[in-house]
Amino acid sequence: CERRAAESTRTNSTEQMTWADLQPVLDEELQRLPDKYRAPILLCCLQGKSRDEAARELGWAEGAVKIRLERGRELLRGRLARRGLV
Repeated sequence: CERRAAESTRTNSTEQMTWADLQPVLDEELQRLPDKYRAPILLCCLQGKSRDEAARELGWAEGAVKIRLERGRELLRGRLARRGLV
């Protein structure tokens, strides 16, 4: 019962968070990522650039952007999960 209550509390508190609550946490975790993972996330996910556009801007091969974008997302997902955000 205690485990279910804790999970319910965690879920409810996460659902009640607003973008204003989440943005500082996301910004902090993005800043903690190494630049090689942060840069593709910023360009592709937040600025809406294609992997090809990001590759040109960064001077990397498109395959490198793809791999680093995937790895950066995994790292960010794990860090946010450890903070109770899923």
